[in-house]
Amino acid sequence: MIRKRFLKLIIPIITICIWGCTKDDIITDNLDFIPFESSSPTKNSDSTGTSTPSLAINILQTDILATSEDNILKLVDGNLMMSNDLGTTWKSLKNTIGIISYVHWFKDGSCLICGRSKAYWVDKTFSRLEESVVYDYDGRIINDSSPHFYITLHGHENHFELDGKETHIWPDYFGEKDGFISRIWQTTDKGKTIHCICKNKETKDDENRLISCRHFHDCLLRKGTNELYITSGDSNNQCQLIRGTYTEGSWSFHIINSGKLFKFDGINIEEPYIYFVCDYTGYGQTGLLKVDFKDIENIDNYEYVYTSPTNEPMTKSYDYGYYKMISYDGSVKSKILLSYNGSPYSDKIILFDGKEGTISYLSNCNNDGLILLRRGDGYNISDLQLNNHMYNLTEGMKNAGFNTTILKK
Repeated sequence: MIRKRFLKLIIPIITICIWGCTKDDIITDNLDFIPFESSSPTKNSDSTGTSTPSLAINILQTDILATSEDNILKLVDGNLMMSNDLGTTWKSLKNTIGIISYVHWFKDGSCLICGRSKAYWVDKTFSRLEESVVYDYDGRIINDSSPHFYITLHGHENHFELDGKETHIWPDYFGEKDGFISRIWQTTDKGKTIHCICKNKETKDDENRLISCRHFHDCLLRKGTNELYITSGDSNNQCQLIRGTYTEGSWSFHIINSGKLFKFDGINIEEPYIYFVCDYTGYGQTGLLKVDFKDIENIDNYEYVYTSPTNEPMTKSYDYGYYKMISYDGSVKSKILLSYNGSPYSDKIILFDGKEGTISYLSNCNNDGLILLRRGDGYNISDLQLNNHMYNLTEGMKNAGFNTTILKK
């Protein structure tokens, strides 16, 4: 069983003051954190009956679909608008794609934009959309209407190189229970061609074991190596932790382990550790786990960074430097667990107007301090699109008294 080596819960003075002091009493050295002033904080009781402070903040919907570094893509009156200078200048194209399910920027400002079943690439001139050529696992070109590019957990803007080429890899969420096939996608030519490198129920690992799950959850390249880590779900041996290895232009895979204790969702890497958000609802402790790469095969070596006192399902962890966050599954009220300035994650939970709804991912912070949040009413196609489902988290945090200037790079 997992060893629960918890971090010491040393609560900063500032955290205590947020809950029990007036504005004039609060210590705000360097304006690290300014307390929420619009209304009194709500209290969430954990499983021990202890009340923890939380903030209810208002997040506003935005027409921005995606952002990264100096790049912004938004949808206004049926037109896709792109900026490569944080909104100083804009270029416009008619949205002939329809539903937008995923966006990724490359280092040169060119962009991959995925629809429901097709993908498109556009260079930084934003002069026209070009359809990507999409290859299945067997090398055949895919040309159907299945939803191939919907994701829930993946929010990485990962600029990695393999064989000297900028490489982007991401998972497709919809799987067998939804009537579709989940895949892992890769592009090495900035979206011009997209290849399936791993396909549920077709790919076998290096020990001839079939990779078989409901769907893939997340994947992440380990920087400076040729290794790719993949999580999947949802029950028993469908929960697999997989390592991919890239050698001489091709991928091989190894199932590190499987079973319900490997029901991991989002992945983060901070050498020499890899972090997993675990969803053990119904049979174990949910929370955030970490393990040294050298010990990854033995579950006994995993340790909790955070445990949910109410054992609610969580999906993804994010690192914004000063702020760290964990998003909750859509089966609970929309909320994000917050750590700030190294404080324990349990210090603060920020709630969004009390409604239930999936927070499917948060974006990376762009060079203007903007973090986007995608939100819907559940894990279904209509809610996983970016159109009409994006919210400005940074503005909501700012209005609630958080110091968002430290989000700027």
